[in-house]
Amino acid sequence: MRALRLLAVLLPFASLAIAQTAKKSSHSTFSATPMTRAQAAEVLQASLAAAGGTAALSQIRDYVGVGTITYYWAGKEVKGEATIRGRGTAQFRLDAKVAGGVRSWAVSNDFGQVKEIDGTISQIPYHNAIGLRALTFPGLRMMEAALGHNLTISAKTIAMRGGKFHEVAVQPQLPDNKLSHLAAMNYFIDPNTFAIVAVHNQTHPNETMTRDIPHAVYYSDFRVVNGSLVPFSIAETLDTNRTWSLQLNSVTFNTGLTDADFRF
Repeated sequence: MRALRLLAVLLPFASLAIAQTAKKSSHSTFSATPMTRAQAAEVLQASLAAAGGTAALSQIRDYVGVGTITYYWAGKEVKGEATIRGRGTAQFRLDAKVAGGVRSWAVSNDFGQVKEIDGTISQIPYHNAIGLRALTFPGLRMMEAALGHNLTISAKTIAMRGGKFHEVAVQPQLPDNKLSHLAAMNYFIDPNTFAIVAVHNQTHPNETMTRDIPHAVYYSDFRVVNGSLVPFSIAETLDTNRTWSLQLNSVTFNTGLTDADFRF
């Protein structure tokens, strides 16, 4: 049922024609067919190739995207200008210029901060920052998964009324099982294009990592930039509720970002 609920949210965001017919209904036909490890590896490699392949992705040292963002705060839509910055998979920053000022957050090597419009700075705890790597660029994450070692990988093909997806679960084998769980990611891949249309993981209240809250990011409007497939439309949900959506107008690679760009 958990997978069914997540897919019911996934389909409306995915850039697939079948998504328009999907409905949040407990009566939807749902099935899951497990893959062998070899089949899972083939899906990972196909997705990596669709994202541009190792040759193109490994040349990306950093990226900057500019566009517009819509926050969904207390039932209201708050729109603004947005800039995203990323460096590898360990550093990411989002700055949003909205009415009243700029709201920013950044993560750098699993250390994170939020800077509110009024200038107040708070910490993003490790147990949440670890899941925010390369948030808007799933191809970089997929390259790590496809080439990585000490990973537990499982996969299945899931189907419900309206379409099918490959779901690939990737979890690092860390000394502490709790840390492994925090870093686990589930990738939802279009079986026709092998584009990553969603990434699901768990976030948590700031004060504890023992209570999981479903977190997901959805990708669409894919465009090729310097040989790599980049989503220009990104949306985030928290416990199936939309938190923000981002529409990029441009993405530029290798701008010369440094560690200082991920500090306030």
